[in-house]
Amino acid sequence: MDHGPLPLGERVATVASRVRGSRAGADSAPAWRALGLAVTVYALVLAVFAILQFFSSPGLIYWTVKPRWGGWVFGPYVNHNHYAGLMEMLIPLATVYVLSRPRRHPARPLLAFAVCVAVASVLLSGSRGGLIALGAEVLILGVILVRRAPGPTRYRLAAAGGLGIAVAASLFLWMDRGDILKRFSTVASLTGAPEAPFGERRVVALDSLRMFRDRPFTGVGLGSFETAYPPYRSFPSDFDWDHAHNDYVEALAETGLAGGALMLAGLVLFLGVAFRNLGERLQHESGWMQLAAALGCCGLLIHSLVDFNLHIPANATWFAFCAGLTQSSEF
Repeated sequence: MDHGPLPLGERVATVASRVRGSRAGADSAPAWRALGLAVTVYALVLAVFAILQFFSSPGLIYWTVKPRWGGWVFGPYVNHNHYAGLMEMLIPLATVYVLSRPRRHPARPLLAFAVCVAVASVLLSGSRGGLIALGAEVLILGVILVRRAPGPTRYRLAAAGGLGIAVAASLFLWMDRGDILKRFSTVASLTGAPEAPFGERRVVALDSLRMFRDRPFTGVGLGSFETAYPPYRSFPSDFDWDHAHNDYVEALAETGLAGGALMLAGLVLFLGVAFRNLGERLQHESGWMQLAAALGCCGLLIHSLVDFNLHIPANATWFAFCAGLTQSSEF
């Protein structure tokens, strides 16, 4: 129902609020740009380091340290999946920063190439979960662009994204000797992979749900998965299963219904806040950076269905940082 024009006082307050929002976005823009540049440079340096180490000293960290318990070393991580987990959060921030630079910005091509190198390093790491998570991030961003971005901008960003993906894939194919592509074919295999394949992880997740069934209210105790799991394991394995390779199922088995309810409430709250008011927020550069941070969190949350990235302190810290960026009121 139309109640007529707003009173003068309310109109003045509305205009003032919009002005303050515009000023806040303008005032915070340099800080967001500095963040974007720092993340882009960091992602490039980390990717180049990981690639050089992969070809010169596979199996060693920093060319000297051999992990005592084995693993698939990539970059500074013992587990290549955890390297991919970190890059899943860095790449969206770097990508959005590069796309937000003016077309004639002199450093834009170099910055775009840096993002391509970072993506190629994730592919070279051989992380199947990382590949799926990056694909999911691209899909979510594509849906948002279709719904929110104006026609010309949408097509321009789609063309730039497609070109970037093609360059990153070309870099990967140029560096790969063929074994990484072959590895991607073992996604659904129960055997035949050099480390825990997705099929075994699915079985471990089902076993973990039986742990939850036996102790639905209290769980087996936070951090007790490695000790409590062996009696529930339903298949022979040479691996030491200290985690369920599914953060959600592991949390449910360890903390029961109470922990599961808190986990679900946290996810709903995060997603609700991270993607609300996109139409207004994407009018500012800071809003796009916040969206990139949300995409990074979504990528890691998807990867957490098949791994335990949130148990790695460095990745958990970056996740908390990105989640904090999405909640910032500066836009």
